[in-house]
Amino acid sequence: MDSSSDESSWISLEEMDNFWKKIERVVEPIFLKNQEKLDHSIWKDAVRAVNWFSLRLDLIHLFYPKIESFVRNRVSAIAQNLAQEKLLEKYYDAWRDYKVASENFQIIFSHCNNMILTKNLEISRNICDPKHKRPNYLTIEELTKSTWKNIILEQRGREITILVWNAIQKEEIEEAVAQEVFQSFEQVDAVDLLEETIFEKLGDHYKSKSIEWFQKMNVSEFIEKVMQKMEEEVVWCRKFLPKRSIDMMRSIFIEKATVERMDEMIKECQQMVMENRDDELKKITKWSRMQLLDVTMKSLVQAVVSLQWIKPAQTHEHFLLNLWFKRRLSIPADKSEEVKTNSIAL
Repeated sequence: MDSSSDESSWISLEEMDNFWKKIERVVEPIFLKNQEKLDHSIWKDAVRAVNWFSLRLDLIHLFYPKIESFVRNRVSAIAQNLAQEKLLEKYYDAWRDYKVASENFQIIFSHCNNMILTKNLEISRNICDPKHKRPNYLTIEELTKSTWKNIILEQRGREITILVWNAIQKEEIEEAVAQEVFQSFEQVDAVDLLEETIFEKLGDHYKSKSIEWFQKMNVSEFIEKVMQKMEEEVVWCRKFLPKRSIDMMRSIFIEKATVERMDEMIKECQQMVMENRDDELKKITKWSRMQLLDVTMKSLVQAVVSLQWIKPAQTHEHFLLNLWFKRRLSIPADKSEEVKTNSIAL
């Protein structure tokens, strides 16, 4: 069959629908998990129809909406089923089935991706004013992912995340199940939706646990324990969270775990300085070498050498200590000069 654009003039909507029905006879069973019952001739007709469409760039505006509508309808049907009880169990099963079905779906329509990319390139070349740019067509993989994200995760993602979190805390869920659910967010580019909820839950958890974890400790013991406990939490979080989330998790841990004791720690640091307890001060600042140290903890350590609390340096050793703090904490030049001047003058 000639694939020139001239042929589109005699392609009726009825003929288009007939081509699509040949494809639909295959893709529908894929999502119903009974494609193995299909006759070989049905598969053959579907593949031929897809290949024909993939050569007709002039028909993409008619063909692509059919693919889009089909995926949207299938995911909407899944979302409807999730509205019933046992949301977490149903989501886990639905995602596993959808992941397999969408992979097979992408294979069937793989030839169409070249057509989609070609059309997107054509659109970008023909548009002079960026303000009037038409939306590009998503690849088949992007379409299956974004549809799941938009219809299911944007609507139920928070609820699903909380259910998994609660089940983990109560040890009522298998690790593999929790991992699969959380990974579903990552696999459809919805990590931001996962992080929004999980970081909120982690923050509340760390804040509530801070008293239990860190009571009856002086400042240096506290900071050391914070870092130790944080790394234990990192090991736990790596089982479930995407790699990109770990650094933020560390920051949230330090902020929430220390917030209740910040004033108390600063007062103790002040006392250390006034009593010239240099060894203890040095022990505290060793943690500032770690790249993991976030702004909250660094501000505590910097408070140790802040001019409003530092006792005027009376010895050469104090002057060297001030300079040592400067190097470790990257104190701005103007403040370090004040420390130096104050130390030398006395």
